[in-house]
Amino acid sequence: MIELRPTREEDARVFFNGRPSQSMMGVSLVDNGIVVGMVGVYIVLNSFHLFIEKNAELKYYKRHLIKGARMIFSMLDGYMIPVYATIGKEDGAELMLRHFGFKPYRGEVYIRG
Repeated sequence: MIELRPTREEDARVFFNGRPSQSMMGVSLVDNGIVVGMVGVYIVLNSFHLFIEKNAELKYYKRHLIKGARMIFSMLDGYMIPVYATIGKEDGAELMLRHFGFKPYRGEVYIRG
C-alpha cells in the first residue's frame, strides 16, 4: 500500500542517492517503508520547478502521483510565484500538466500561475 507523506531529508537523500542539488519541498510516495516516488518542487530564485520522479514499478500507481501533485499544489497556492515544468517523454505528461492548469510557455516548458 502506498503512503503519501511530506518528504523528509532522509527520503530525498536515499531516493536521489545523495543530497538533492537544490532546495526542494515535496511529497514522498512510500511502499513498505521504501520511497518509490516523489512529487515536489525545486526552489530556484523566485520560482518553483515541478518534478515528478519515480521508479519503474510506480507506473502502476499514477493515481498516487496525482494525489501527491495535488498536495504540492495546495501548498503552493498561497504563494504568488509561478511554477514551471518541463514535459517528460512519458505518455500523458502533457495532459497531466494541462489538467493541473499549466500552459505552454517556451518549447517544452510549461507554466502555472
